[in-house]
Amino acid sequence: LAAEEGMVFWFEEKQMLFCDCHLGMQADIQLTYNTHPETDETDTTAYQWSYGEYLCPNGTIQKDHNFLNPKYALEHQKQADDDSGYDSVFESYGRFQRDAEGKSFTCLRLEQLQNYSKVGTAKTHCVRLRPGKIFTLQSHPIAAMNARWQVISVTHYGRQPVASDDGGEGTTLTNEVAFIPGHQDWRPPYRYKPLADGDEVATVVGVGSEEIYVNEHGAIRIHFHWNRYDKADDGASCWVRVAQGWNGNGFGFMAIPRVGQEVIVSYLNGDIDRPIVTGCTYNGLNRPPLNLPLEKTRTTFKTRTHGGQGFNELRFEDAKGSEEVFIHAQRNMKTQILWDKTT
Repeated sequence: LAAEEGMVFWFEEKQMLFCDCHLGMQADIQLTYNTHPETDETDTTAYQWSYGEYLCPNGTIQKDHNFLNPKYALEHQKQADDDSGYDSVFESYGRFQRDAEGKSFTCLRLEQLQNYSKVGTAKTHCVRLRPGKIFTLQSHPIAAMNARWQVISVTHYGRQPVASDDGGEGTTLTNEVAFIPGHQDWRPPYRYKPLADGDEVATVVGVGSEEIYVNEHGAIRIHFHWNRYDKADDGASCWVRVAQGWNGNGFGFMAIPRVGQEVIVSYLNGDIDRPIVTGCTYNGLNRPPLNLPLEKTRTTFKTRTHGGQGFNELRFEDAKGSEEVFIHAQRNMKTQILWDKTT
């Protein structure tokens, strides 16, 4: 979550600090460049200084999709101020559903992509250096290097030779730091969300004794079999959309899974935050409406009366010599024909 929001963290003694801007970091360390570190016993020496500027993407394009507004191009672009990099990086199906989120996320992604556009390394004797610190260098022969630098990583090395009777070397402590310009906001590397291992099965749930629990989009609530903590009610999941066999604007096929039914749950692009019901399965509790395998030649669409035991059914029999179309209406049957009816 911290990486997704562009937040970095570091430690100060026993405290763990979070920040989303370099202005929140301490800048109280002065280092002196010295090509002969053995001549300086202080802890403010920097040597083996290396700095480079590298080609990185000079822009990013982020695109997502919101099913509530499917025709809207939910797309955001951000170009770097310095156009010296290479082409933009395009990433579809991002992590936002609104423009406000998309704009900030796109800016963050560009900063992540340019983390290493300007980076350097050096060795020092300063044990106070750590990520989250900003130091100032002085006495470097290249004037541009005498500036403020932000530490992004540090590796410490300690050496304590075993003393002998005739003496020995003293304990030494050095480190190697990586740094970026002090005014640059370091962003944690982009972390792709864990992908779902595959489809899952779940049980449809609802409120109280209501057996059909659905919202205006035909979405339902489900309870996963691995869920040990949430009750099997409407609080067990978000609203989950249901894939239908055919759809259009005001027409199509609609069959709403009912409470207690077992459904198959897939994930759009493997994103565990975007589940979708793709089908239903029978189990030991919910049995098929046909006596299988005896009635294997039949195809049926059979409903159940809401709050009752009645049913409506449209059934086809394809056994050779017994072909039949069967229609059962539990109460009334209405037929509307706008032109001709032929039998």
